[in-house]
Amino acid sequence: MGNMEFLYQNYVNTTTIVTVTSGSTSVARLFDRKPSIIYSSSGDDSDLTTTSISVEFSSNKSVDRIVLQNINLKSFNIYYNSNTANKFSLSADCLTQTSEFSSNSATSLYLMCNTTTTISSFQIAATSTIDANEEKKIGELWVSGQILQLERNPNARDYKISRDRREFKHTMSDGGVATYVIQDNQKADIKIKYISDNQYDDFDAMYNLLEPIVFVPFPTGTGWQNEKHTIWEMNWTDDFDETFSSNIKGNGFNARLRLSETPK
Repeated sequence: MGNMEFLYQNYVNTTTIVTVTSGSTSVARLFDRKPSIIYSSSGDDSDLTTTSISVEFSSNKSVDRIVLQNINLKSFNIYYNSNTANKFSLSADCLTQTSEFSSNSATSLYLMCNTTTTISSFQIAATSTIDANEEKKIGELWVSGQILQLERNPNARDYKISRDRREFKHTMSDGGVATYVIQDNQKADIKIKYISDNQYDDFDAMYNLLEPIVFVPFPTGTGWQNEKHTIWEMNWTDDFDETFSSNIKGNGFNARLRLSETPK
């Protein structure tokens, strides 16, 4: 399991840039940040039929992270600029070193690229499914670039996560309480010690983006399953707390990040 990462917002963010050969009515589910609500093809429930998804960006994007959540795809290709020969080169930590899969069995994938690739479009061509002859399904598709990776992960005491539940409680006539749950929103409080000058500069740049960031607490190229590992679009709220780690300047800085999930 790698060190925690922060990414730019998902580049796949509107239906107007996405074209599919099947299942057009559920395209918005590819980026609604609700992995259990899935995009599905329609009428492509055969391992002899290919379902294609194409994303045409309005401007070039620098990509080195691709995330697929809650999928049933076994044989599929990921490529860019509408050329099937343009495969992404994946890290040695991933199941395969190119973005072409013939016998995938993972239901969620966190794909880390060896290099950053500038692309104008992004494509997935899916043929077979893990259980044969099903509609092709994807819960979430993230295409993004890394902002920074922590030099070291915080210890357990310095990493606190919580679910901020939005709910309404109503006391009924008999005294019982009915609860209506709208949704859970994630929060994280992270303290990081002994960061270098370079890492400090990275945090400062991220703080000054003044836009949502994507937090990945447990990035790993294998075994990254949605049930245990996840990815959140969050705002860095409040101040950038920064102090020297000790009286010796060379020991670096301490930093604190308070993150709150953005609206879905």
